[in-house]
Formats: sequence, structure tokens, C-alpha cells
Amino acid sequence: MYYTVADFVLLLQCLYYRRHSDNSRPKAPIIPHLTDLEEEEAAALAVHFNPSAPLLSTPNDSDYEEEEEERTIGESSPPHSPVTKNRLRPFLVNTSAVLAIICAGIIGWFLSPESPEPSVEFDVLGQIFGYLCAVFYVASRVPQILLNAKRKSCEGVSLLFFIFACLGNATFLMSIFLYVPHEGWKEGEYAKYIGVNSSWILGAAGTLVEDLIVSTSRYIT
Repeated sequence: MYYTVADFVLLLQCLYYRRHSDNSRPKAPIIPHLTDLEEEEAAALAVHFNPSAPLLSTPNDSDYEEEEEERTIGESSPPHSPVTKNRLRPFLVNTSAVLAIICAGIIGWFLSPESPEPSVEFDVLGQIFGYLCAVFYVASRVPQILLNAKRKSCEGVSLLFFIFACLGNATFLMSIFLYVPHEGWKEGEYAKYIGVNSSWILGAAGTLVEDLIVSTSRYIT
């Protein structure tokens, strides 16, 4: 229920902010039949409305000097320079967040009551919905992977989100495989238990591989 509500809220946010962004974005005027000089002025106006548009002006010597100066400053920065601190801060924040989640999970495990024995009964309807869920779960990462490959960039991707997703899927798989059968289980009962949970294993393992692809591609690209 929590994931359903959270995903529904995220979808509403996507629709709201996308519509709000489209309505608040100024539109460049349309000027037909321009001369060369007017085209340059229109291009400058377009850049004003769309900062991401490429500039028509050619770089001069001062531009190269500023770029070289910034590159020199970045390369020769001392260990405790603001540049190093700015790079170190996200690492410390992400590491602290991950450790906090791990500690919360461990504390929750010690405080939680003993869980009942998992069912090893094969239910056809449950398996159908299980594999259907696995297909949707694995397919949820495909658009992001294709978008990163198309743009050759991971811009806008939250690395912390995928770290949490990897941790969640990894620990979920461990909770299945590392389960200790009770004394009443017969020989071959553990294999049946794995078979019953195969859809959840495929979904979690497939998504874990995809999350690792997205996380590592952030550094490769």
C-alpha cells in the first residue's frame, strides 16, 4: 500500500510540474523573412528564451583564456580547496544516508516479531500474478536505460535512489535464499520453496542487474 500511494503521488507530481513548466515557459516570437542581421538578432533572442540553445558567435581569445584558467584552477586545487569540498560533500551525504538506512533495517529486524513460516504451496493464480509483477518490475528500468544510451549521459539520474534500489533488491534476494527451513520440512521442500518464490527472485534479480547498469553507466559516461 505504501509503494502504491508513493508511486501515485510521484505520478501526480510529474503531471503537475510538467504542465506548470510548459505554461510558465516563455515562447520566442516568430519573425518571418529575416535578413542576415535580423537572423543574428533573432538567434540572440532565442538564446534568451532558451539558454540551452547553441550560440552563433565564435569564441574569441578571452573565452579560451577563461576556460584555460578554470581548467588550471581545477587541476591545481589543493586537497582542501572548495572544489574538493564540493565533490566530497555529496559522497559523505550519500554514504551517511546509506548507513542510516542499513542501521534502521538492522534495528527493525531485531525489534520485529518472529515472522510466520512461509507458505510453500503452489498456487496457480498467485504464480500468474507473481510473474506478471516480475515482468512489469523489470520493464520499469528499461526506459531509463534506453534514455541514458540515447543521450549518452546520466544527467538528472539520482545515484542515491539507485543505490537504495540495489540495496533493497539485494537484501530481498538474501531474505529468500538465506532462509533457514524449520525442522518439519521434508527433503526437497527447500527446492519447492525456491520454485514458489521464483517469480519474485526473477523480478528482484533482473531489476538489480538493471540498477547496477544505470549506476555504473553514470561513471562510464
